[in-house]
Amino acid sequence: MADPENPQTSHEVSESWQQMIQGVLGVVLLLGALAMVHYYAPMAAQGAPPDDLQKQVHELTAEVAQLKQDQAMPATVLTHYRNSIGYIYGVYQVGFPNKRPVVRARVSGTGFLVADHLLATNRHVAEPWYGDSEAQHLIDQGATAMLENLVVFFPGSPTPVTLSPASVSKTTDLAVLRMEDSDVIRGLAALPLAKSPGSPGELVTVIGYPMGIAGMVAKSPSGIYERLAYRHNDINAASELAALSLIRPFHHLRPPR
Repeated sequence: MADPENPQTSHEVSESWQQMIQGVLGVVLLLGALAMVHYYAPMAAQGAPPDDLQKQVHELTAEVAQLKQDQAMPATVLTHYRNSIGYIYGVYQVGFPNKRPVVRARVSGTGFLVADHLLATNRHVAEPWYGDSEAQHLIDQGATAMLENLVVFFPGSPTPVTLSPASVSKTTDLAVLRMEDSDVIRGLAALPLAKSPGSPGELVTVIGYPMGIAGMVAKSPSGIYERLAYRHNDINAASELAALSLIRPFHHLRPPR
């Protein structure tokens, strides 16, 4: 839990967690290398096949290189594509015709610019009622779910861009949103998509705004934090953060599952 008197705590905890994971992985690989030397050195002295030893060394070297690449990837993404990772904010409702909405709530998430005027995000952001048992119960009874508004703020720009659904997966928590034409998105670089799916056990790097406005407020300078601390669910707070160039994505490593 972040210390309300220290707005930097959330960021420091995230960085400390990442450094701890990287340190543990480094120690594991180092111990693996020492174990290999301890095991294979006597065999080599006894005339064990050098090809096997060289193969093991090459495999370990490749693992170390991959670890370094994985650790450097988040920094590379943020360096080259930071301004193309947007903070999504909106309001939705679920209700019956000609009646006051039964459910009216805010939604927020992260969107990645992946093509001209297209933003990749989660289905539960594009359709906030997705996975909500209360909303689904109402829909089954004939209620209608709809977005009142949905916008995206990009780092460095105080002006939000209006979003509308383009394509929603029916089997996974993925969606693509369409952005209205705006000067804000012109010149932004689209993030390259992976050419193949990840492998089980790989480290996952989370990049974006998992803590929403509250997380960005917690990381803001003390004066801004004190002014916005109790308004972190207000879209006007997002507008203020955007105007002050304080909408910035961050990352942390998530252990493999």
